[in-house]
Amino acid sequence: MNALTQSIAIRGVDLSDRLVMPPMASGKPNPDGTVSDSLVEYYKEKSQGGYLGLVITEHAFVCQQGKAHGGQLSIAREEDQVVIVIRDYGPGIPEEELPYPTYDALLFSV
Repeated sequence: MNALTQSIAIRGVDLSDRLVMPPMASGKPNPDGTVSDSLVEYYKEKSQGGYLGLVITEHAFVCQQGKAHGGQLSIAREEDQVVIVIRDYGPGIPEEELPYPTYDALLFSV
């Protein structure tokens, strides 16, 4: 069996195979950065069929000053509905010695 088609677990996340789509600017969001039907279809196409174990979404701006170009995805406004979850995979520093709180989380933009 080809190693690329074998499942793998990476830091507690199970992937169906080892093929990963890297983040690539699609230019498909609406001009204001909101999610368009075209963008939804783009990621739906990439995630269906079982060919990719992981799809990493494109870059998004978190404030207007950080917008790199037109057609870039936005997570800058409250209505972009962002849920942020962060998982600390530090080098084993005891939690009480960390300079910041730790969270178990994922990042989603809706």
